[in-house]
Amino acid sequence: MLNDENKASCVAMCQAMLSHDKGMNSAFFLSIVTMDETWMPMFNPETKRQSAQWKHTDSPPLKKFRVTTSAEKMMVATFWDSEGAILTHCVPKSTTVTGETYEDVLHTTLLPALREKRPKKAAAVFFCHNNAPPHRAA
Repeated sequence: MLNDENKASCVAMCQAMLSHDKGMNSAFFLSIVTMDETWMPMFNPETKRQSAQWKHTDSPPLKKFRVTTSAEKMMVATFWDSEGAILTHCVPKSTTVTGETYEDVLHTTLLPALREKRPKKAAAVFFCHNNAPPHRAA
């Protein structure tokens, strides 16, 4: 829930970004890299169609066991820009995601991926991550 001050701050930032992009002949937004994270199950069972097998008409029916999605999950962070996905990073189990965790991923994983996939952009990239609550973001 954003209060009026937070909303005004977001509007001011967006206006500043638009004017900055206009001053750079629309190159600013092309240099932005953003990310999002999601929880993924460790195991997804096959559908009935995927697990179907051919059998002879005289053969007994195949035994099927009820399989459910794994209760264990892992966090997956995906980084992308205007050209598409750059990196998909699986956060190690039992890792608390903090600003230091993101900084480590940015320097040790994202930058090498950027140098490999977007060599022209690797020198000057703007990282936009808007998931942190405004009262705790540094």
